[in-house]
Amino acid sequence: SSGINAEYGGKELCKFLLNHLCADVNLEAPWPDNAAIKAAIERDLNVLKAFNETPILWNIFEEALSTKNSDLVVIVRAMIVVLISFWSSSRVKTCSESPSHLENTIKLLDLLSRIEWLPPPLLNISQIIPVISPFEAMNLLYEICNHFKLHAPHMSSVPVTKYQNSLKDTVCLIVQNNIESVGVTAFLFARWGISSGGV
Repeated sequence: SSGINAEYGGKELCKFLLNHLCADVNLEAPWPDNAAIKAAIERDLNVLKAFNETPILWNIFEEALSTKNSDLVVIVRAMIVVLISFWSSSRVKTCSESPSHLENTIKLLDLLSRIEWLPPPLLNISQIIPVISPFEAMNLLYEICNHFKLHAPHMSSVPVTKYQNSLKDTVCLIVQNNIESVGVTAFLFARWGISSGGV
């Protein structure tokens, strides 16, 4: 049947991605702590490099994630580790000055939003990334990493609704610090008590 074929195809996609990107990865490894994040290992760097060199992997990855295969979390983890490591050492004023890593950050956040691994209203968070600083991007991704430690990415059709206060506080602070640049986009985060003020 079509349902069986779709399930088989999904499993094959997952197998392809894991064998191609993370053949030697420990699927049971925990979300990394701060020290591990700052020392992104070569394997994690190679994961993001593969996506940069072969953009269609983003489409394959999203399709594979729709199968709810929990093993694919390791790819998300690798991407977050690399992006946090990069933004933590970046010296540009805003993320828009590093177009390649900006694009990767936005793509990852948009993907996590579409598969509903991020809690609302974080679903729109990618829209403010171009105007924030690398330090703020690092803090945001680090809090998302902490979020996944506390609320493991789900493999069901139920959207994520729980989140820790530190994630909310980080988003609020970033939006408020960049309110002039964010402008009316701040209304997307109104449920967390953020407004565009006089903008």
